[in-house]
This record gives sequence, C-alpha cells and structure tokens, in this order.
Amino acid sequence: SIVALTFTNKAAGEMKERLIKTFQGHFKLPFIGTFHSYCLLQLRSNPTMLPFPNFSILDADDQISLVKSISKKYALAKHLTPSNITYAISQYKNKSFSEQPTDAFWFSPIMRDVYLEYESEKARSHCLDFDDLILQVLNLLKTNQTFKQQLQNRVKHVLVDEYQDTSVVQHTLLKEFALKDKTFVLDSLCAVGDEDQSI
Repeated sequence: SIVALTFTNKAAGEMKERLIKTFQGHFKLPFIGTFHSYCLLQLRSNPTMLPFPNFSILDADDQISLVKSISKKYALAKHLTPSNITYAISQYKNKSFSEQPTDAFWFSPIMRDVYLEYESEKARSHCLDFDDLILQVLNLLKTNQTFKQQLQNRVKHVLVDEYQDTSVVQHTLLKEFALKDKTFVLDSLCAVGDEDQSI
C-alpha cells in the first residue's frame, strides 16, 4: 500500500538499501522507484487498457534515429539538431495535455508538424517514449474509472522525494492518485523538497 517515488534510479536504490538495512529483511519492501518505472509497471500490469497492449519503449538513441528521419523530410538538419527537437517534444509533453498542439507553444512553426509526425510514427510502430509512460497512466486515471479505483484501493500512502523537480504532468499524476471526485482518498501523502534547489 506504499509507493515511494523519486527522480533517479540511483536515489531509488539508496532508499531501498536503507530500508533493507533498517528492517533486515523482516518486511516486504514497498514500491520504491522513479515516476517512469512506476508508470511502466502499471502499464505492463494493465495491457488490455492500452491502445496497443504490446508496446516497445523508445530509448534516447531510438528517439534520435526517428527524429533524424523526420527532420530530413522537413529539411531541418541545417536549422535544428535532433537533440533540439527531442528536447522540445519532451518539454511540450511535460507541460501540456493537448494532442493537437498549437503553433504558439513551439519555437518554430514547423515543429508542430514534426511533433505530430513523431507521434504518428510511434503509434504505427506500437512504441512509447519515456514521457509517454507517465502520460498514458495519467490518461487512464482520467478516463478509466476501473483502473483508478483499483489503484486507489491498493495504494494508501505516497511519498515523493525531490518534489521540487516535479513537472506539471507529474504533479497532475499525483493529484489523480490522491483525489476522487475532489476528495482526498489517500491515508497519507508526503512530499519532500527544497525550494532552493527547484528547477
């Protein structure tokens, strides 16, 4: 019933080590991991609720490769690097929930078309990128009451480490965990952060 979320696998590993040392194997460890790993666990556990049950995850190299092929089509190589494009796409996903992005968000008007083609290619290949892991779970929490009810029945305590680094999407995900019809349903939510470290 406990979920502890943090931002790096290293931090999650250190948290696990401390609990193992403290309890010396007398208790089963709760889930301790990153937002992305927790969301991946939820998606793998509920494949029938997804648009395509068997999906692959694009790593950074896969993303760059896909973006390179799209940027060639739009002749962007001289103006934008693949890294610039993948960064812009990730920024958009972590700040917005609209599937039809307006030109106002992008630093270049052509980026909207690049983004839409990127999403289309991923869907055709039954792939998700790292940002999609959180967005897919967030979408399930917002649209699938069965999924939300099961998760809220199971999870009663949520701890978030380094809370100052949460994105808009991660913050919204936590609200969906914690609220049902605007009522707080967790037994506890603990957020640990330092505003002086905020990014």
